[in-house]
Amino acid sequence: MHRAILQALDGTGLSGKSGRGEVRDYSGLRDFIRRLARKGLRFVLLLDELERITGGKAFGADFFGNLRALGDRPEYHFGYLIASRRPLKELCRDHRIEESSFWNIFGIPHYMGLLAEPAAYDLVTEPLRRSLTDTQRPADLDRLWTRQIAPLTGRHPNLIQLVLAHRWNAWSGGFEHNQDRIELGLRDYLEDLWFNRHGKEEWGVLIRVVEGEDLGSDPILQDLRLRGLVTADNQLFSPRFEQLIPELLPKGMGIKEAVEQLRKGGDTAVGLLERLEKIAGISGRLVRSFQGKDPNTELKEDND
Repeated sequence: MHRAILQALDGTGLSGKSGRGEVRDYSGLRDFIRRLARKGLRFVLLLDELERITGGKAFGADFFGNLRALGDRPEYHFGYLIASRRPLKELCRDHRIEESSFWNIFGIPHYMGLLAEPAAYDLVTEPLRRSLTDTQRPADLDRLWTRQIAPLTGRHPNLIQLVLAHRWNAWSGGFEHNQDRIELGLRDYLEDLWFNRHGKEEWGVLIRVVEGEDLGSDPILQDLRLRGLVTADNQLFSPRFEQLIPELLPKGMGIKEAVEQLRKGGDTAVGLLERLEKIAGISGRLVRSFQGKDPNTELKEDND
């Protein structure tokens, strides 16, 4: 990390002579960071797929304790952007992160959910203005956002990136984009959000959100809002996702019937959620590894 920062600052004069010494341990890195922070620099460490490094011998309690110290102390100007399929709470409870029993190794987390409308618009339009010529990019960027991008992606930054990457290649290369490829690729991603990023409780809440039911301060709904799957006014984040969910219900069942079964609760609601889980299992789209189960065994049971 020390060498990477030096390389990034090469030629700026910000690292100074004191930054050129070799850093051999955490205390050396800590002091190096503090000197740069005093010059006004701020640091963000990006940790993608965090769950893949937790539990490894190289990333024990000392490693996470050091990260925690850098993030907690204001004089280091050090923060983290973390992506993980499993929440910190779950990783700590499974003792994959030994440093903290209360999963606050990075302080209080602030979820990166949906963008605000102006930020989502800028994410679409500004890269096009900067990277394409007037003849390459669409003439009406407002129309591009309202008619072609927002209905597919909502204000979800990852979906915006997925759709724009394909469109940008076409504009830059001077050929027509393939809308079928965009929509099928997007559907795969949305199906993954349904099958693999949720459990039974989330399925139930999302179905009721589609129907427009008022769920009050339901904690699962609050979590879905923080994660960007539901908007602040309790709509699904993407019109396309809302259109997809009825297709993923048991054959012949509509949203209203599903909501009615959920409202009845008890065995009726459990039966619906179990049918949804069975559909996911038979389709081969449900990941069970985090539950410690063998997907192949369960698929055989479902087929039987």
